[in-house]
Amino acid sequence: MRKKRYQKGSLRVQRSSWVVQYRDTSGSHRQRTLGLTSELTRTEAETERANFMIRINAENGIAKPRRLSRVTLGEFVHSKYFPFKEGRWKDSTKLTTKDRIEHHIVDGVGDQLLADIDREILQELINRKAADGLSKSMADHLRFDLGGIFKMAMGDGLVDRNPAVSLYTPRQAERAERRVMTLGQVLTALSVLTQRERIILKLAVLTSLRPGEIFALQRKHVKYDHLNIAQRVYQGLIDTPKSTRSTRKAAVPTALRAELRQWLSLIDPNPEAWVFPSEQGSTPLRPENVWRRCIGPRLEEIGLGWVNFQVLRRTHETLSHAEGIDPKIRADQAGHNLGVAINEYTATSLDQRLAATQTLEDALLLQ
Repeated sequence: MRKKRYQKGSLRVQRSSWVVQYRDTSGSHRQRTLGLTSELTRTEAETERANFMIRINAENGIAKPRRLSRVTLGEFVHSKYFPFKEGRWKDSTKLTTKDRIEHHIVDGVGDQLLADIDREILQELINRKAADGLSKSMADHLRFDLGGIFKMAMGDGLVDRNPAVSLYTPRQAERAERRVMTLGQVLTALSVLTQRERIILKLAVLTSLRPGEIFALQRKHVKYDHLNIAQRVYQGLIDTPKSTRSTRKAAVPTALRAELRQWLSLIDPNPEAWVFPSEQGSTPLRPENVWRRCIGPRLEEIGLGWVNFQVLRRTHETLSHAEGIDPKIRADQAGHNLGVAINEYTATSLDQRLAATQTLEDALLLQ
């Protein structure tokens, strides 16, 4: 008689459906269709597989392996998840993601056994964080982090289901207002800044460079009519660009080219020199320091204290949209995909929407 063993089942795609394969108590192969591949993601199918196999094992009187209940979430994150993920994370991603997981997840439920953590525990964690003022963006990141942690734990056989699959971001999570500057506000901001800060602000608004890209520029990256975006800086660390699309040639308009050339004439002529060097000259300026000490206070004085680097980048997209610039051109210039350019960074004004509805009404009345 075949010895009863705890089974996880094998997930397969068969004729456009997710199918779990397993053995019955006699050792014969069996399978169960879980759903269509068009309706279930792999993660959702894995959860269905795990739930189904729990029932099969229970019906056969097979107990869950003891090792499923021995590891806490904190132990798993530190001994398995971080060491594995660090091999693929960029330095900037490593800093922000590890800090987020440590502060919000490990500090919150890190002492609990992985096998004892269910969906309700995780959702309560996110709800509590949202009630304490966590932003929607951060809550979304925590959901993603939890999903990744438990997906790996499930793959390692430490849990038999992923309790993070159905988590949601609560309504009370703060949704930051996506403000943008008008042309008039951009001109006002430029009027109160010194030469270096004016160029920095123009690089953000006119060329859509991220702050890490602006401050990672070296003389060798500045060409006649464009900038070679080949690296970025984050918390003092030089890294590769954010994504494949981020490695690009960013066009520079005529007047800004002249300002850049004039600025370059004042700094170290070495091709390796930083365009915006720190006081020591051997390292680039840090974006947060420049904003806090030089740009932010000036903007605060003129009622633009709400502006930051993200607002500047969003302003580029919004003003470009208002000027009728092709979305694909905007996306390529900014170094992201078309959907991000339109949905995340572009805002339309009430005047634009009024004009659009008026156009439709005029067309209707002409019929």
